[in-house]
Amino acid sequence: RPGELVPFPAALSPRLREVLTASGIRSLYSHQAEAFEAITAGQDTVLVSQTASGKTLSFLLPILNEYIDAPAPFGVLLMYPTKALSRDQESTLGRLMQAAMNSHRLGTFDGDTPREERLNIQRQADFIITNPDMLHAGILPNHNRHWKAFLSRLRYIVIDEVHSYRGAFGSHVANVFRRLLRVCEVHGSHPIF
Repeated sequence: RPGELVPFPAALSPRLREVLTASGIRSLYSHQAEAFEAITAGQDTVLVSQTASGKTLSFLLPILNEYIDAPAPFGVLLMYPTKALSRDQESTLGRLMQAAMNSHRLGTFDGDTPREERLNIQRQADFIITNPDMLHAGILPNHNRHWKAFLSRLRYIVIDEVHSYRGAFGSHVANVFRRLLRVCEVHGSHPIF
């Protein structure tokens, strides 16, 4: 069915409005506005919509909106099932962050990330793109040494392509997320999915 367009949410930062308008976006789809309201209200949110319907903006806008005005930087963990998708999203998120905040505190932590870059990501990134395998093998076992600062301020966990986590693989990933939440609790954070 055709998309239903609605005005930008009243709470949307003027900087993000400018970036969207400069990109030719003058309104949001109704599902984007609904996601903005739910995420802004601190609710765990699942969004189901067809390909190329603006799901990325649906979760990025409320997160970046809060990040711009936050008194202190917080952490965002973005999970993608494939490297190709994560690299594409890194480019999109990086451009939006640079335009809206003149910041690029973003890094991709996966099997292809060089060791020296991993250390910089652990120390400096607020937005970390990864996958379930690296979360399980690279982040969680080292949560008390290298990831404590990030995990203690983790505010959002974004799981893209959630439908791909099903069957035995899905139950394994669910257990990794349960483990992540237990570790976050140890470090004092209670992230929103």
